[in-house]
Amino acid sequence: MPNDKLPAPLSGSLPALGSPIARSSLDDRLEATKLTPEEIATEAAKGVQKATMDALLGLLPGSEAVKAILSVASDTNEALRQKKLEILLARFFNKTENTEETVLKIGKLVTDPWGGALFSKIVRIVEDNPPDGDLLNHLANALNYIAHSDYRALFSRHKFALAQIEQLTPQALTLIADHANWPKWLGRGIMVANGIVTSPWGEEFGAHYARAAIFDDEEKRRLVHVAHDLRSRGFAEAVTQQAPTGESIVSPRLTSIARELVSYIS
Repeated sequence: MPNDKLPAPLSGSLPALGSPIARSSLDDRLEATKLTPEEIATEAAKGVQKATMDALLGLLPGSEAVKAILSVASDTNEALRQKKLEILLARFFNKTENTEETVLKIGKLVTDPWGGALFSKIVRIVEDNPPDGDLLNHLANALNYIAHSDYRALFSRHKFALAQIEQLTPQALTLIADHANWPKWLGRGIMVANGIVTSPWGEEFGAHYARAAIFDDEEKRRLVHVAHDLRSRGFAEAVTQQAPTGESIVSPRLTSIARELVSYIS
């Protein structure tokens, strides 16, 4: 949100809630409400969350300003949610040349009990994350893949894949999608068991990844962290091959679980 849209900061300082003044004021206001715990529970049971929130905010100094800030935050969150969903669907429709057929596909998906459950899962992932362009693109790919599949027969597979996607950061998903460009390097001082490299290799991955050349130092550190994370969580592994010179070549690759995600996010 642009800075000029933000509410003005509160002026002055507020007494700490633990101070005698704040405690006295709080006690007086609580006494004035004449609400017993049973009555409060009854109100909550009736679903009067807004009334309860207003009552609680009324106990705080500067409550009107607090309510205004929360109102702005609520409106902003809803607007942001709508915008993220618009971007998701726009990218989904951009993946096809036959818009009419795509509209029918998505309409059938969201009105089907199985398809609707999968669509709702994608929407929840969108809602639970910041408006990251890469993530929205990956989810648009997933929506496109699911909508054009036999999602009833593949429901369990789709549900599992979306659960894995939800666990991963947008950077990790992008790295999985770019697996064809993963680097190889000479393996020196590494530990290997049954052909699998058991020693950490994220630093070497970051040093040899071709696209890292355009990254700044902070981005390179994040890349190394993502490589470490993919390895530790079982989405990537590195194997060794013998070079003509007799030296070992380390080749990172996706695990079987990660390979299942490629069709969804690419």
